[in-house]
Amino acid sequence: MKARQAIPVSILLFVLVSSVAMFAGDIAPGPRRVEVTAARWEFVPAEVTVKKGEAVTLVMHTRDVAHSLVVKRLNIDAEIPKQSTAEITFKPDVTGSFEGRCGHFCGTGHESMRFVIKVVE
Repeated sequence: MKARQAIPVSILLFVLVSSVAMFAGDIAPGPRRVEVTAARWEFVPAEVTVKKGEAVTLVMHTRDVAHSLVVKRLNIDAEIPKQSTAEITFKPDVTGSFEGRCGHFCGTGHESMRFVIKVVE
């Protein structure tokens, strides 16, 4: 009987790493996450820039009272509960600068709560 030859470990590792690298490009990454804080009477940051067709999740925090974010042209209308977090995922299909506002009356400075989403190519 003829003895079997062992395959060197380095060759096995090379094949394994090459296979993983080849398929890794097929895995779509999740939405880009952007942290935003709503507090009397501002959004921080007050402006974000995203790419057209890019999936984005706005992770909205509030440190005080309930707020909301309304950006009509991008179909965003989300409540942010008092001292809590809400996630808003969207994928813009047009470029431009879109102004949003707090849609939940939160006090005397409410009208100054503006948020801008810039969508670029």
